[in-house]
Amino acid sequence: MVFIIMEFKKGNLLISEDKSEEGILKKILSKFKDIKNRAKSEIEETKALVRILTYAVKSYAKNRDFDLDKKDIEFIQGQSGDVIKNLLMVVILIIPIPIPITPFLIIFGKKIGIDISPKEHEIPEKGKKKDKIEESNMKIIITEAQYDTLTEETLRNFLYSFWDRQKKQGEEPFLDEMIYNIFDINKESREDYDTIRPIWYEYNGGYEKILQDVRDKIEHGEFHFKGDANLDMVIFVDEVYSYGLKEQGGMVDIICRVVGGTIDGYVYNEDTEMMDEVPNMDIFEQYSLLDYESGDLVQFLTDETYKFFSNLLKDRLIPIHVDLMVK
Repeated sequence: MVFIIMEFKKGNLLISEDKSEEGILKKILSKFKDIKNRAKSEIEETKALVRILTYAVKSYAKNRDFDLDKKDIEFIQGQSGDVIKNLLMVVILIIPIPIPITPFLIIFGKKIGIDISPKEHEIPEKGKKKDKIEESNMKIIITEAQYDTLTEETLRNFLYSFWDRQKKQGEEPFLDEMIYNIFDINKESREDYDTIRPIWYEYNGGYEKILQDVRDKIEHGEFHFKGDANLDMVIFVDEVYSYGLKEQGGMVDIICRVVGGTIDGYVYNEDTEMMDEVPNMDIFEQYSLLDYESGDLVQFLTDETYKFFSNLLKDRLIPIHVDLMVK
């Protein structure tokens, strides 16, 4: 098993000079975009949770003990399990202390126990805002537009550091699910296309370069693959059409056609008035027998073709759509 150890250096985050508790708090909360819309009590509980988790991470890194009392544990248990997990990963990534993420989460979960149902609890001492706060070395007043730029640059710095570390570990950079968990973004969603994907394309030389790589790899090529229902099919790619970077995260349409192949098909038996299975039936023959009811067959073949290209192009990580012609 390989544990990914992540740490941040000074240049990885803006305002990195601020290492105070409140500074860490602001950096972490900036990653949750819906924070402005939360109820005041929920905001205070989230801030308290960040303070407690930050304390726990620092304590564990120093002496392998969380140093949390009963009230701290009860407060954590009353929060959402997903929120706890995501906040913990962000805390570990932001605090410049190398802590293995996976084992830490396992140990923390066993030690604390996580109740998925959120509950209101009295905020313990470690979660309360202190009267005296270490002053930041930088005091900045920014507009909302500048704030958006700040968070975008922070996201870019984080992702670049993440992918650089993958390279150092001998891996090809990819969009790890952990990235989406940390920033609470659904993969292949509009938010993904608007935030994560543009930075991914930028990191890999730009959208046009990735698009050309895809075209060079599959356009005007013939591909043979197997699938469910004993499918054995050959297709030809006529064109790789781009909707443009602004449309659905740069989605490309793979326009292709069936050249030949077989599938476990079905024919109608007039004697039994039932459908009989015919192993290794010619795809075109099956298509012609279905006549106007061929929609399900075409959809099945399209889905299998999509799975094939998704696997073939997974290192490009560009959204695709398959337009398959059977005739």
